[in-house]
Amino acid sequence: MQDQSAILEGLLWRAVPRFALPVVATSILEQLSSLIDVVMIGHFSGEGGELGMAAVGANTPIMSLVINLFVGIALGANVVIANAVGRARGAPLQELRLRPSASGGEKTAP
Repeated sequence: MQDQSAILEGLLWRAVPRFALPVVATSILEQLSSLIDVVMIGHFSGEGGELGMAAVGANTPIMSLVINLFVGIALGANVVIANAVGRARGAPLQELRLRPSASGGEKTAP
């Protein structure tokens, strides 16, 4: 098994890109999805292509919001799990139960 604390040692600039790559990949895939939508609308719409492309353009911020919402939820869950693992409790992932914090905002591990 690979040493899981290796990120805590050494240069930070080697570790950060490993965690930034999934976020960058998500953004690239999101842009490719919008590009494919525009290409398909342009190819199949005929005379009303401008209206279809305007609809795709109007839909892009909504899709970005939804995608980024779920990316944020996943990153928040990652923080909670990393916190439980970092405390080095016995079997932290099996015990992890999310509960609302007193402020009603973020979730915390027990």
